[in-house]
Amino acid sequence: MSATGKLIIQAMNVSQGGGYNLLLPLLTNVRAAEALFFLDSRIKERVQSLNCPANIVWVEPTIFARLRASWQVARLARPGDVALFFGNLPSIFRMPCKSYVYLQNKLLIDNKSLRDFSLRTRLRLSLERIILSCFKKNADVFLVQTASMERVLRQKFPADCLDIAIFPYAEESVVLLGDGVVKKKKAYDFIYPASGDDHKNHKNLLLAWKILESQGVFPRLLLTLSPVVFDNLIKNTQATTLSEGGVIKNIGFVSKNMLEQYYQQSSALIFPSSVESFGLPLVEAKQHHLGVVAAELDYVRDLIVPDETFDPQSPLSIARAVRRYLGMAPDCTEIYSVDDFFDNLQHSFLG
Repeated sequence: MSATGKLIIQAMNVSQGGGYNLLLPLLTNVRAAEALFFLDSRIKERVQSLNCPANIVWVEPTIFARLRASWQVARLARPGDVALFFGNLPSIFRMPCKSYVYLQNKLLIDNKSLRDFSLRTRLRLSLERIILSCFKKNADVFLVQTASMERVLRQKFPADCLDIAIFPYAEESVVLLGDGVVKKKKAYDFIYPASGDDHKNHKNLLLAWKILESQGVFPRLLLTLSPVVFDNLIKNTQATTLSEGGVIKNIGFVSKNMLEQYYQQSSALIFPSSVESFGLPLVEAKQHHLGVVAAELDYVRDLIVPDETFDPQSPLSIARAVRRYLGMAPDCTEIYSVDDFFDNLQHSFLG
């Protein structure tokens, strides 16, 4: 950006999840005063409570309001400015200045079927996939957070020769190592700070806790789901006894400051998400010296070396990884000799 240019950050479709957590450090940084932000009005109260220095235009979460704001961004921009489109999608209007897109949602560029998602989520993701495909050339540079995201993006649009830069960030710089984790008894054995989107995989996580319950194992789990999502998951996975018994606690959405406190009260992060472009809680867990039990997927090992891993599509695999992390004996099937087999056959069935 030139010395006279301005920075415009368009994030009007970011209101929750990892995108929101990455947006907060931008808003609270002292250099935010040099930028003009276009933000979703649903986060207005939360952002105003931070007393951040940013100049903000609030946009209602409707199609017409967002179209009008997109046109406003394009008209405000001048050569020498920089426009950062923070919500995964490029501008539908060609910008007169340098245009960056911070692409964080892997679901928009991989070939994963959307049939397991709710109808509303399928429609939204399908529309966003179309917008990305149609208007990708309006972006001068795509910013991604990992080498895996760069690879998938190039595979998605092989003929376009996109300019892609890998640029992950957190509130503070951090070196991510696989050691230095100290297991101490805390209020919660595991924390999973995530929204209730289908790909966050809470269903299999709760089914794993049901398996552990049947084995007489009761690790304490902390979640950050909306009450409606939590109640439906508990009901559908028949995990009511775990909730009522205090093994699973849901605190709903929490601010970043509150989440910091809950990290300090937790021994480990469990992260079963099936799709991520980055996985910010993985970084945060290492910053707070938590153990990490996570899905054995590329996005995890792009960032950290987890303590234990599992197949995110298998509740049993998740349960076994939890047992391993807690230092418990594995629930493996005992293998007998042929003599044992015949002895057992004779005494159990023929005797």
